[in-house]
Amino acid sequence: MIYGPPAAGIGRWVHIAILVVGAWLSAGCRQGLPPFPDLPIVPPRLDAGVGHEEPLAAPVTEPAGYVLFLGTDRTATFGSWRTDTLILVSIQPDHIVLISIPRDLHVQLPDHGSLRINQLDYLGERQGPGMGPVYLANVLDDLMGIRVDHWVRFHMHGLEPLFELIGTLRMELHCPFYERIWDANTNRMEWLFIPSGIVDMDANTAYLYARLRGFSSDFGRIARQRALLWAFREQLDPVKAVQLLPLALSLLRDDLSTDLSFGELVQLVQDGMTRPRDLILALSIDRRFVVDHVAAGGAQVQVLRDPAVLHDVAARPIPWAEPMGLQDTAECPVPQLSDDEHQRIARLDNVVQSHIPAGRTLQIAGSRGAMVALRERPDQSSGPMAWLPPGTLVTSASASDGLPVSDGGRRWHAVATVDQRHGWISDLYLRMLPRDERAG
Repeated sequence: MIYGPPAAGIGRWVHIAILVVGAWLSAGCRQGLPPFPDLPIVPPRLDAGVGHEEPLAAPVTEPAGYVLFLGTDRTATFGSWRTDTLILVSIQPDHIVLISIPRDLHVQLPDHGSLRINQLDYLGERQGPGMGPVYLANVLDDLMGIRVDHWVRFHMHGLEPLFELIGTLRMELHCPFYERIWDANTNRMEWLFIPSGIVDMDANTAYLYARLRGFSSDFGRIARQRALLWAFREQLDPVKAVQLLPLALSLLRDDLSTDLSFGELVQLVQDGMTRPRDLILALSIDRRFVVDHVAAGGAQVQVLRDPAVLHDVAARPIPWAEPMGLQDTAECPVPQLSDDEHQRIARLDNVVQSHIPAGRTLQIAGSRGAMVALRERPDQSSGPMAWLPPGTLVTSASASDGLPVSDGGRRWHAVATVDQRHGWISDLYLRMLPRDERAG
């Protein structure tokens, strides 16, 4: 087994711990916690003259605030790190927009030249504590014409204890998820597979789902992280979320830094948890805005198609954004697995169980145009009734209300085609459509 132990024993002591930690924080006894100053820090421009500070350019609109969330891979073992998660949250009076920025975006930094945007935080911190967000604020000012009002930075490895605090996380996955991870039991790389459907994730699975991207791209990881955030919001009661905040901060004491005060963090959590669902939007700086590029030295990066467009996005994000609850499913890759790999997946129990209710619209998610067999029985040796190309719509028709049948190391799902042929398809190749994309 790859997965860590689920959260246990929290129920009876969590409320006591909340009161104790809350009082401890309120008293200012936060040794080891990053500072939470009462006054916001406005990052100075990098090109400001010595002895005075020049503020960042005025925002295009008059928002309630822009908060930059940074997720790093920093650990105690390695000195350097990269900031692979960058989410700029625009908090407006009438809506919230989460703008996801790709880690490989090619940018210019004074005195450093061209580099990936995920390197800026590390370079800035080498100049002094808190300078990493300053570097990033300047670049975002140049790219989008906005002012970063506050920032929150966390180390991704510190999230697993936070997931354990919350407990099992129920998510609706539209795409199957494949990644290779190191299995300490077999001392080799193995497949972790999460089929599409309604999934209950433990802390370790949620952490891997948020972090890994060996098989998928950075855009796929961005979509999964947004889906996790949305699942947290939908599953947690707003009052409980605020109550858990002191305990969460104590768990993240060595993995979190911010220029927000504790009161401002509480307000931010309340705002995110209580806004109406349709007023929380998401936007990715994705392939609509960037193209792949090979930089000097052979680095694979992304460059902006038209930098002026990002100024327009900052000023008017609504036409570009979509409801946060919709998972981006444009990227739904499926690896070609051998029969031996199917057998290993089954034996190692690295398949997270999922549930697809009967009647849900599904789509064939093949790889590189490969056809997928609709079989007469849930058996690899069963004759194919038809070969379905990727994109074909089918309907979940399982007699067991969506629970797949296992046979020969594979898992099979009963489906019906539009012309009412009933057969079985491996759940490796099924994508569950978001409700907005369902037929009819």
